[in-house]
Amino acid sequence: MKNQIKNVITGLIACLVILLAACGNEDEIEDEVPQIINEESTEEEESAEEEESTEEEESTEEEESTEDTSGIPYGSGLTTLKFPEIITSTNIDLTMDYGSTEFYEGYLTTTRGFNGSYLGPLLLMNKDDIINITVNNNQSEATTVHWHGMHVPPNIDGGPHVVIDANSTWQPTFTVMDEASTSWYHPHIHGNSREQVNAGLAGMIIVRDESSPIQAILPKTLYIDEYPLILQYQAFDDSYEFVTQGGTEVPVINGTIDPVLELPAQMVRFHILNADDGENFTLNLSTGEDIIVIGTEGGLLPAPAYVSKLEITNGERYEIILDLAAYQGQTIYLQNTAPVGGGGPGGGGPGGGRLSAINVENMITLIISEPTTSAITTIPSALENFPSWSESEADITRQKILAGPGPNWTIDGVGYDRDVNNLEIPLDNIEIWEITNDSDQEHPFHIHDVQFYILDIDGAAPPDHKAGRKDVVQVLAGSTVRFITQFENFASDEFPYMYHCHILAHEAIGMMGQFIVVEE
Repeated sequence: MKNQIKNVITGLIACLVILLAACGNEDEIEDEVPQIINEESTEEEESAEEEESTEEEESTEEEESTEDTSGIPYGSGLTTLKFPEIITSTNIDLTMDYGSTEFYEGYLTTTRGFNGSYLGPLLLMNKDDIINITVNNNQSEATTVHWHGMHVPPNIDGGPHVVIDANSTWQPTFTVMDEASTSWYHPHIHGNSREQVNAGLAGMIIVRDESSPIQAILPKTLYIDEYPLILQYQAFDDSYEFVTQGGTEVPVINGTIDPVLELPAQMVRFHILNADDGENFTLNLSTGEDIIVIGTEGGLLPAPAYVSKLEITNGERYEIILDLAAYQGQTIYLQNTAPVGGGGPGGGGPGGGRLSAINVENMITLIISEPTTSAITTIPSALENFPSWSESEADITRQKILAGPGPNWTIDGVGYDRDVNNLEIPLDNIEIWEITNDSDQEHPFHIHDVQFYILDIDGAAPPDHKAGRKDVVQVLAGSTVRFITQFENFASDEFPYMYHCHILAHEAIGMMGQFIVVEE
């Protein structure tokens, strides 16, 4: 009975906070949703938000501020979840620059972003579109931009060999050859990716396929029944600046700490990206309702997969559906649970676990309101069956051994060398890769250029929610994962593709290799 009363009080308090935040402007939440644009973002919305600040809020901030910040709280109160601006144009301008971002009220944190102070716009692309991008690097250091998950030529892929010098411009062009899926973009400059990504240089890409009859009946109205979620952890020091060691670590979703989101009581779709530099997220609903997984990195699954919790490792993406029809008028939570020593790849070192296995945090507060007039209330029992390959079709099986730490993290006993191509792969080869983790920490293994299918994990078939097209796979300590893929369409003697651990600290000190695809 006490727990029931506590839950009711908690829900009432959350609703009261939202009502107070909206006081005097009933359209505030609606106004905060960025409009879809076909050109470069403007600063008008930021200016409008700043003008909405009142002297009363400033006074409250001053009263809450203290000199002793050693005990930084998780959040300073519920904050409406931020949404990235949407760019639908095939001509895209991205500017990488420094900035400052207010994560905690009254405190600015030094950050970096694309077209803003932190993170980047949501790039909405269509299959078969020709995309022209201008990347302006306004940083005082070199960078790259990797289109993580997209099937593009190696000179466009944005790996360590496609450097954008400080204060210079890069203009790649490519055709979208991917299925409807969720990808992302981020720096891949060797030795400095972690610092740049952690500072905020990351953004999501959603690819649409208007010819897909299945996609047409799924939720797909952005910021109504479809949302991007970029998940990170950030550690703050006593000055509210980012640190990579120590500090107070909190989850940050779309650049928001302690976010709240109002959703309709119906099927709602999320594109979820773990953009953290070294830790996992394990998601569940506070109601105990299953999460419905409908897609992995490369597109939809063959059928929806129902899971009570969903672990997402670094660089992974999942598309999920939450069925909220039964919760109108209620406050529920998307929660995060991660076990000590294993909740993040790193197991005790940098990027190690952060919560005990029995602890959960209410990562996003969800206020469930009435359904929309065009609510989607069911999803099909069958989704997409993309072409795959049988083991008998494989031209070769390659073994890759992940090891460390020692002085370096390594693949096949060697650290990364920018001037050495570790593999030459014939164009159109179908290959099985067998990844064995000989270290005592897990590693999220990522390969550029291709999407693969997991054949087995320690000899067992992958769980249903991992049975789709992927480009990142979690390899636990002592485990072996096999996957199958094909290297097609693009070949180059000059520009290699990469394969590596997506814990960026591990990648930086050696756990990366490169391959060229060659025409025979």
